[in-house]
Amino acid sequence: MHMNLVNLFLGGGFFLGLFLSVLLFLRAYKGNRSELFLGMILLVTSLNLIHPYFNFLFETRMIFTSYALFEPTQFLFSPLLFLYIRQLLYKNKRFSALSALHFVLPLILVFLSSLKLCYELEILFPFPLMSIIFWIILTIQAGVYLIRVHSMIKNYRESATDEFSNRKDIDKSWLEW
Repeated sequence: MHMNLVNLFLGGGFFLGLFLSVLLFLRAYKGNRSELFLGMILLVTSLNLIHPYFNFLFETRMIFTSYALFEPTQFLFSPLLFLYIRQLLYKNKRFSALSALHFVLPLILVFLSSLKLCYELEILFPFPLMSIIFWIILTIQAGVYLIRVHSMIKNYRESATDEFSNRKDIDKSWLEW
């Protein structure tokens, strides 16, 4: 009974996230690019919700374990959050080729984790070595992006203060951490 309830919530969360992602993607075509990045964040979150279902599928039918696809998707959270906040603060900022570099690390990790060497390392050690390595890299990446986001919000707050002559009527508390 307990596992069925958990499966119901995970499956429901996945489909709700998928539905909301599609709605945000459709709205993003009307000009609001921040909704595109928010939809991508929801999509990645939804895929991570059903990660346990795919563990069994990949480990029993594929030559590599589930981290080959799912753990690298976790490396999308930080860049997507950065791009989402940047788009919220700076509406005219375009997505450029330089912005695409944010997605290089997850692509490299998908490629590396799908190699047979990773599967053999996972069997060789009595602990999930590849997962531990991924989590260390993920922690470093998240820290770097959080520093960049904090700096971006701080700069925006300072520029918003400089733009208005009557500062006492401006509520900037939403820019504070």
